[in-house]
Amino acid sequence: MKNLIVFFLAVGLLGFAGCADNLETLIQDDAFHEYEQKLDSVEKAYLDKQITYAEYLEQRREIEDEYARDVQPEREAVSDSGRIINNPMKDDSADQK
Repeated sequence: MKNLIVFFLAVGLLGFAGCADNLETLIQDDAFHEYEQKLDSVEKAYLDKQITYAEYLEQRREIEDEYARDVQPEREAVSDSGRIINNPMKDDSADQK
């Protein structure tokens, strides 16, 4: 029995070690990656004095608003799934009145 446990533990560790090389590609958020790239681009333009500080703030706010709109449905889905798992019988519509 102990040998079987050790065997499965070793197989699990070896399997994780094989995935560790590709961990960055396994955990990837394309919307956040695009958001970071856009922010970096605007920041670089400001630091290179291609745009004013006011333009930088305006463009940054637009990028942040766009990202918030893009990820809002995902956040709501995760929030709703947590609510369903934690208390599936509770009706939240009564709380909102």
